[in-house]
Amino acid sequence: MTYIDLTYTAELSKTIPERALPAPLFYGDNQAHRVRVQLQMNGAAVSPEGVTAAGYFMRSDGRTVYMEGTVDGSTAEVVLSDECYRYTGAFTLILRLTGEVQNMTVLALRGTVAASTSETVITSTKEIYNLTDLLDQLTDLNDMAALLTASADRLKDQIFSIAENLLDNTNFCLPVNQTGSLVYTLGDITYLCDRWQLPDGAVTGAAYDASAGITLEGTGDTVALRQTMEKGTLDESMAYTGAVYFADGTAETQTVTPEARTASDDDATPYTAVTLTVPLNRAIRGVALFAGLYTADTLPSYQWRGTAAELAACRRWFIRWSRDGHAVLRGYEENGRTQLCFAAPEMRGAPRVAQVDGSCTVYCSSATAIIAAGSPIVCGTRTAEVINGLFVLTNSTALNGTNHYPVTMILSLDAAIDFTADFE
Repeated sequence: MTYIDLTYTAELSKTIPERALPAPLFYGDNQAHRVRVQLQMNGAAVSPEGVTAAGYFMRSDGRTVYMEGTVDGSTAEVVLSDECYRYTGAFTLILRLTGEVQNMTVLALRGTVAASTSETVITSTKEIYNLTDLLDQLTDLNDMAALLTASADRLKDQIFSIAENLLDNTNFCLPVNQTGSLVYTLGDITYLCDRWQLPDGAVTGAAYDASAGITLEGTGDTVALRQTMEKGTLDESMAYTGAVYFADGTAETQTVTPEARTASDDDATPYTAVTLTVPLNRAIRGVALFAGLYTADTLPSYQWRGTAAELAACRRWFIRWSRDGHAVLRGYEENGRTQLCFAAPEMRGAPRVAQVDGSCTVYCSSATAIIAAGSPIVCGTRTAEVINGLFVLTNSTALNGTNHYPVTMILSLDAAIDFTADFE
């Protein structure tokens, strides 16, 4: 078949620009245009492996036409279907590559579909006042049934492809891990990287590989991975599908029900949580949670937000604040108390504060206090609160005894402070 080729180049190392189609498409055409994108990396042709291509044609009536594309070497392409030409007005075409753990848009094209007939069509024998009537006369019932079936299949595929992954920190090939330890304990909770909780003593260790993901080691067959979520994030009466993606390219699904919370629970700790069951001693590339029920064959494409977005989501719950750029904190004495102030991290709630590494020394003219890791950040009984965007750490007694007297805290080179705003 002969097409009108619309050919573009996508430099994958740079932001993809939005392009404009100079000439219109015409109403009533079918498979008249083939959109082709030459893929490059730093100016050289690149042939991605293990990816598929799909087109999303957003019409001016608010509907999106889904089209399966192809990837051949360094060229991704899609042929516009008849639905793309069935509504006049502006359109946006997105061509997207989809892999196991990453989706990438390689073309954003804007254009218009122009009318090719008026509302009234005149033939040699009659005048038809509605173009739809003419199309109805030219289309038999079998063709219409086939069209409806194909449209339903495209709609199903489109819904599957855009389902939202509801969890944080799900790409185990590029996990957010602020502490630097795969498995660690904060308070009485054992964590895997950021946001994931493990039962106490359930694993003996963990191994990480940038391409294979994380392998949880232990003597059993499976382990429970739990993530807390803010109240209202999930409908606790609804079923969800949990997905586990493995390094060998396979995936497994499981039905997940959010933890039920009683009225008293909601008042005291306004959160819900979900638990995924994952195998021990097997490399896991990622996990996901989707609303509704799916099988391994109908799973939506894995959606990863990217490192920056995942880090921002995790830092709403936990921040490890290191010495870099924060060597000296300054404060004052007020009403018989020592107060140190510094910019408060923006989190989902007022966090708890604990010094976990290094030491800090608080200096005043008449007293000096050295605080080791694991001790309160400021000597003596202290509270931490956010006031006008600043954290104020208050010591129970003054070091000098004079109001408004300067106080300085110097952190050691290896100092680290944890801010925790989780629920448990």
